[in-house]
Amino acid sequence: MERLKHPRPDMTRKNFLSLDGEWKYCVGDSDVPAYYINNEFEQTVIVPDPRCFNDANFLDNCNDVWYKRTFHVNEFQRQGRVFINFLGVGESANIYINGTPCMAHIGEKSNFCFEISQVLLDGPNQIAVNVFRTKKNSQQNDSSKVFGLWRSVWLEFCSNSFLAEINAVTAQDGSSIFVGGIAVGIKDSYAINIVVSNENKTLASYRYIARDNFMLSIPLKNQIVPWAPNNPKIYDLEISLLNEMGEIIDLIYTYFSYRPIRIIGNQLFISGQKTLIRGVRVDNAILSSEYDNKCKQIRRILATALSMGFNTIVLPYYCIDPILRSYADRLGIMILEEFNQDPTIIEDKQLTEEIAKDISILVSKEARSPSIIMRSIFSNYQGGGVLSDYMYRVAKNSDPYTIITSGGGLIYSTDIIEYQGPCDSAKNYIELLMSSGFHFKNEKAENKFRQLNPTLARVEKIAQIPKLLSNFSCGIVPAHDVMGEYDFIKKYSNTVMAINKFGILGWIYDRLYDNDKSCTGFFKSDGMPKLSRLASDTIKRLNLKQ
Repeated sequence: MERLKHPRPDMTRKNFLSLDGEWKYCVGDSDVPAYYINNEFEQTVIVPDPRCFNDANFLDNCNDVWYKRTFHVNEFQRQGRVFINFLGVGESANIYINGTPCMAHIGEKSNFCFEISQVLLDGPNQIAVNVFRTKKNSQQNDSSKVFGLWRSVWLEFCSNSFLAEINAVTAQDGSSIFVGGIAVGIKDSYAINIVVSNENKTLASYRYIARDNFMLSIPLKNQIVPWAPNNPKIYDLEISLLNEMGEIIDLIYTYFSYRPIRIIGNQLFISGQKTLIRGVRVDNAILSSEYDNKCKQIRRILATALSMGFNTIVLPYYCIDPILRSYADRLGIMILEEFNQDPTIIEDKQLTEEIAKDISILVSKEARSPSIIMRSIFSNYQGGGVLSDYMYRVAKNSDPYTIITSGGGLIYSTDIIEYQGPCDSAKNYIELLMSSGFHFKNEKAENKFRQLNPTLARVEKIAQIPKLLSNFSCGIVPAHDVMGEYDFIKKYSNTVMAINKFGILGWIYDRLYDNDKSCTGFFKSDGMPKLSRLASDTIKRLNLKQ
């Protein structure tokens, strides 16, 4: 089995059916579902729907839409239990199978699945998905970055006995891996078999008596090499459910790694190696809905970043496809994931809890990906001290080993300060950043900040908090202009040299590709290079020199 053919390569089953591709579509009304279930739609759209986070007209004007398609299952596939998986639907959805309401979901960020065995028919079946905004959040804002059927949908076929809710977490010293989950429909004689391997070599194999709820500790006997950008070690994990005859009746593939992170002063250490963040933003990575084309796009994006000497990419959560994470894990490219939210949610406690639950589920499921080293949850004074601290704790409880950044502004709870701004005078800018951190109007303002921020209570000076220079640019990147290239490279060189001199955690350049609002990218929005080969090689040398 080619595991990367699965829409979720970090947790796959062999027997699945992708529902990605062409769906019928219309703008509708969630109050009259029968009309939309029973009538044909004239429009078609490809799912995952690229308009969900890329089309301003769609995002601004659509509050209630319907998706519908037909799929086929046979008698053999229906012998066991059938589940449908959604990687992302924003922001609220009602799902109907053959006209029967099966699921109501709230939350745009997290994936979810549910059983549909009882409502399936042999042969053709119809699925209808109604996506709508809540009344309290009916207008598009930063708390709802996506809308619609924006991620993959697929069916999974299981026997009547199967594994569910599998999670694998590595001990921080790499000595063992903890595998937990639920075994459904088992008998006393059933067993769970776990195999750890690397490059087709078995490192550990253990068999346990199956339990309804299980948490197993798998000793690794010091065979695990830590993951690092220059040595991205990934280990495969096979978890199988065996019947009384020792036959496999369910099998799940996943992978894991061991990646400790520490910050000492203004230096980042990943698996004991001092690591300078050389990042670039890729916030307009609109991936194809077709699997093979999506993989080609992902490989091109990651290879392009590496070719420029970057080791980190910055992406909003809605651009971090599970396949992209899998490639980044295996190529040793680090990811900073952004969850920046709109401050108006502090006025709506229910919506705040929904967003917190959504983030918690997604972060927990991503915790096995070593490439995600940082997350930005709230930024730029948004949310106030109480809410900001709450979201910090939500993220940390879900994944305690990933760094939380301030998202480019003053935040009340953070591990590092991510400071944004132009760098026309890089030396002065970074000197200011290092010497003062943040300015307060008076001592009372600083004391209030400290009281609201438990993570900074023990810091004598705000300036001592580790810092990351974020989203800097050196003006518009010239397209095939020799003199313009010279000036640009000079500014870029001064910036990265200043960073090296003052010793902050690293930097994030404004963007890899242009978009409709900015031309500071190294490449046009269509992927065509703007700099000459010589200039690109110079940027790479400057990055790698630091």
